[in-house]
Amino acid sequence: MLGTTAVFLVATALSGDLSTVAQLSARPALCAPRRVQPGEPDGSGAWDQVREQAQQQTCRRLARAQLELGGRPERAGQLAQELARELPARVEPVLIQARALTRRRAFADAWPLWAVAKERSDEPRSPHALRDYAVCAALTEHGDAALASYRRLLPLLQAWTDPVDQQAIELEAAVAAMRRGPEGLDEAAGQLAAARARATSTGLRAVAAGLSALWAARRGVAADGANRLDAPEVWHFVAGVQAERWPGHWPVLPTYELFGAAALLIEPYSDTVAAELWQRHAAGLEQAAAPAPWRALAAERLGRSRAAPRRAP
Repeated sequence: MLGTTAVFLVATALSGDLSTVAQLSARPALCAPRRVQPGEPDGSGAWDQVREQAQQQTCRRLARAQLELGGRPERAGQLAQELARELPARVEPVLIQARALTRRRAFADAWPLWAVAKERSDEPRSPHALRDYAVCAALTEHGDAALASYRRLLPLLQAWTDPVDQQAIELEAAVAAMRRGPEGLDEAAGQLAAARARATSTGLRAVAAGLSALWAARRGVAADGANRLDAPEVWHFVAGVQAERWPGHWPVLPTYELFGAAALLIEPYSDTVAAELWQRHAAGLEQAAAPAPWRALAAERLGRSRAAPRRAP
């Protein structure tokens, strides 16, 4: 049985008035209420009613698939595939499949579906769909598309009621800006400051501190000591990054950027661990063809860590 949220989405898919919440929902254009212009038929004929009933059924199925994205993205993808087979000309099932694969972190498989949706002139409009697109673009090294999407997304953060989600998106946007190279540092500064100022979760505070340290290193300035973490918090963060295991509420970022952030935080405690993380950071930057200044910085910090006296964890 559909829950309260499901009923709300189905209802908004079929309702006539658009509230602010509905405007921010992921309701497909297919399911928007038809506005009858003066002089047009009111759509009450028998054939019109049959057509509208079929459309309502499709909208209900689309709503159910979208609802599954939050907790069961694999199921959402299955429902969307069924709709895609039945409605090959419709783009909405393709968009849900792209979002489902993105939520499952199958970014390489998701990106071609995002491209198909865009070719059919269906840009992600809702904040949640826009974030999925931005994440997939960033994780498939489509930096310009990712940054453009985050610029559209940041003014819509009220769509997430949890401040942890908002902070994660701000950190994702900051990294997307930094990946432009030196010209992106000013843009990244604002998002990093906003996330740091509001971060209360231990994990997110460490992510924000590490990315801020990476920003400072790339800017060539000293890191802000006001955001210094204590040793246990640093080691906890570094252990998660080393193992590539972190909570689902963390920002979705290229792993190699987290390696660089962790390397900077651990340098005061262990050159050995820092060197390992710098190595992984540098390799990721090379593979991604990252801006040359960032690759040069990683190589320099790697050499410095290797040459320093070894400190055991």
